[in-house]
Amino acid sequence: MSIKVLELALIVAVAFGIGFWQLYDVNKELKKDRQRDETRAAATDAATDNGRDSND
Repeated sequence: MSIKVLELALIVAVAFGIGFWQLYDVNKELKKDRQRDETRAAATDAATDNGRDSND
């Protein structure tokens, strides 16, 4: 195998590896943010829905 082909294959593999790692990392952070937002929304709903009308 030519050294040029080997080098090209390694560069492409590294580029794809970094790309997939970034995709995984961003999706992981988005999932964390969604869970955090849902937790905050649930806490806000629980705090405002305590049996009293908000117009009192």
